[in-house]
Parts: sequence; structure tokens; C-alpha cells
Amino acid sequence: MKKLFSVVLLALATFALAACDAEETPYDGFIEVRVGEGDTQTTIDIGFIEADEKSLLELLEEHLDVEVETTDFGPYLIGIGHLEAGENSYIAFYKNDAFASEGVGTIGYQDGDVFSFMIEVILDNLKITLQNGLRESTVYATFDASESPTLLEVISSVLEVETSESDWGIMLEGIGFIDPPEGSFIAIYHNGEYAMEGIEMTAFDDGDAFTFRLEWWDDEAYANHYVAMMYSLTGWYIGDYAQDKVDKLNPFVIAGLYHIDALSFITAPSIELDEEPTATELFNAIIAGRVFGEDVDDWVADLGSKVSVTHAYSASLFAMALGEQFYTDELHPFLTGLDLANQDIDTLALIALAASLYDDEAMRDASMETLLDILYTHPYGNNGASFALAMIATESVLGNRASFGELVEDEDGFSLAVRLLAHARETGLFYWKIGDDNVDTFFTTPQAFLAMAMVISEADHPFSFLIED
Repeated sequence: MKKLFSVVLLALATFALAACDAEETPYDGFIEVRVGEGDTQTTIDIGFIEADEKSLLELLEEHLDVEVETTDFGPYLIGIGHLEAGENSYIAFYKNDAFASEGVGTIGYQDGDVFSFMIEVILDNLKITLQNGLRESTVYATFDASESPTLLEVISSVLEVETSESDWGIMLEGIGFIDPPEGSFIAIYHNGEYAMEGIEMTAFDDGDAFTFRLEWWDDEAYANHYVAMMYSLTGWYIGDYAQDKVDKLNPFVIAGLYHIDALSFITAPSIELDEEPTATELFNAIIAGRVFGEDVDDWVADLGSKVSVTHAYSASLFAMALGEQFYTDELHPFLTGLDLANQDIDTLALIALAASLYDDEAMRDASMETLLDILYTHPYGNNGASFALAMIATESVLGNRASFGELVEDEDGFSLAVRLLAHARETGLFYWKIGDDNVDTFFTTPQAFLAMAMVISEADHPFSFLIED
């Protein structure tokens, strides 16, 4: 009897120890797994033993229904618990509220980590570009193709859009920074082609590109709008900055003031030169002297002694101050033998200025068309100074016979004059490159001021006063 009692007691002790072990499994840690969102979310805690070296995927498979596809990048999760990826959706998972940087087969874990799994829609994209000549910007919009949104709905998700209703459907009145002035409208281009349907009816696919561009149907309104901007900018510049440039004998600012009859707003400079002035200093003094009524004969003679026709840029610039005889005898023979296609754009602009000042018919017949073609088609990029100088040159060659809209149009159809205005600040100063932190008051702003002054005054040539009696 005593022996039987001992056997029973031993069995009970063994059972109790086993039960205790079952309740106190020696896990090294736990992770929390959340599947789904909101009311349908399920949450479980999964314990792990570090020595087992199990992957997260293996732990999940022990406690949940998990379905994966094998890919070159590892297992791809297509189902977990009550979640199942669809044609336009996938199962995203997050580790501690951050998008997981690795897959379920390789990502690490430790005690206290939280893994969340949820369905996310695969969104399509549209590229949206806005252009008004003065400014251009691009944004990207995403959309869920399964919801069949309209183009207007997609665009409105990333940009402020103003519309109106008409007999022809929804009309686009404004988008982003484009607010069409009178005489203009917003044209829509779809993958580079003019859109034949409106913003509500145009069909689109993932990866399509739309451009919304300010265009004009009224040429007079087009010119008046931008010329009004030029009046404002030149006014700002004259009031705040012109005097300093006049005192420094800047030829572009002085010529611009002359043409818009604004010399009365500044004080005439004191023209004083060193004993051995440079050719550039002499040129500037001659320009200022002719405008402000000084005797420039000695400066012209001194400049003539310093100039040699070896560089087209400087020779063309100085020739305008040295007179027609110098141009005819010295510069013209040099220019006729020059390969224009191999000259930089600023040199070409100065050649055009010199040739047009003296109405060089031979140069015009032989080379001017080639030169104009280069000025018209040159990829100016983001160079405000070259924009301005090319404007001055083409206006001079054409004798301001072209309308404002015909002045050098770029590949987007915008006048070079409008592109130049994109570099302007409301203070009248200009950036050399859009996006720079600082304005360029040395090259771009003075040349832009003269270019605007020529448009406003309809001057035939910036330095026409050099050949006037």
C-alpha cells in the first residue's frame, strides 16, 4: 500500500511539473502582429526563442494563414489572415509604424516590435506641367484607376483649379499659378499633343504627361500685357538703381534711359578717365558723352588707337563707337570671312548690332539671315544675360518691324521677351539664372533694362544716337 502511494505521488508530481513547464514556456521575447485596419483588424502576440533563429515569415506561418509567391527578390506576401492582395493592390507591412525596409523572409525583429499588415492600393501617376512663359513648374498626381476618376478630379488633388460651366462643358479658368489675362486661355497638351477634349472628358493612363500652357488668341492683348510689365519693371529700376549704373557709365542703362526719354529722372554723370583708360572705359565714356552732350572726339581717337580687329566680340562692340569708316574699312572684311556657326551667342549678337547700326547691306545679304537663324534657334537655356542681348540684337536687325510676339520664340512657342521677363523681380532687377539666390546687376539687369526700353520706345537700334547728326 505504501509503495502504491509513492507511485501515485510521483506521477502527480511529474504531471504538475509538466503543466508548469507548459504555462511558463521560456520565450526570449514577443512581437505584436496586427492584420488589417479599423474594425476588421486582428491582433496577436507571437513568442519567439532566439536560438531557433526563425524568420518572421516562419513565425507568421505558425500562427496565421499565410500565402507567398517566390520571386528573385525573396518571398512576396500575397495573403495573410483575412487579407488578400488584388490586381491593383498589395499587402504592405510596417515595422514599428515605419514602412518595412526588407521582406518578411529577411527582416529582423526583437522583443516588443510591432508588425502591421494592411492592404494598399497601387496608384497610377500623372505628370503635370504648368507654363505661362514667365514660370514653369512640374508636379505629380496619383490616382486609383479602379475608381475611374476624371482628369479634373486628379488635377484638383494636387493643384488649385478654377472652372466654369458653359454650353461646351467645363471650362478651365485657372490652374496653379496660371490666371489667364484677357485675350488668353489655358491650352491643354496630352503627351505633347494638343488635347482635343476638355479637362473632364480627356482619357488618360498611368505615366501620361499633361502640360497646361498659357496661350493668346489676341495679339494686341498679348503685347499690351507684357509691355505693361516692362513699364513697371523699368520704373522700379529707374527709381532705385539706375543712378548708380549711370555714375559708373554703364552703356546699356544709359542707352535705355535715352530711348524711353527718362534722362530727366537721373543726374548726368561726371565723366573722368584715367591717363591710360582701357578700350572698354573709352567705349563707355563715348556712349555717356554722346547722350549727355560731351565732346567725345578725343576719346574716339584714343579708342581707335587701341582697337585691333582680332576678336569679333570686342571689335564689333567698339566699332559702334568708332564710326562707319572703321566698320567699313576694318570690321566688315573681317566679319565676311568669319565662320558664324562657330561663334558664341553673345558675339553673334554684337556682330548683328554693329552690322545693323551701319545698315551693312552686303553683310545683310551674305550673312545676316544665317546669323538671325542662329539667334532664333539657339538653345538659350537659363541664361538671362544672353536672352537680353539676343533681344536687343534681333530688334535692331529687324528694325523693330516684328511684332512683340514674333521676337525670337523658343521651342515652347514663347517669345524670347517673355522668357526674359521670367528672370525679373518686381524690384526691376533680374536674375542671371532662375533659381539663383542673388540677382545679376552687372550683366543681366542692365542688358534686360535696355531690351525692355527698346520694346517700350520701339527704337530701331540701342546706339542709334552714335550716328545721328
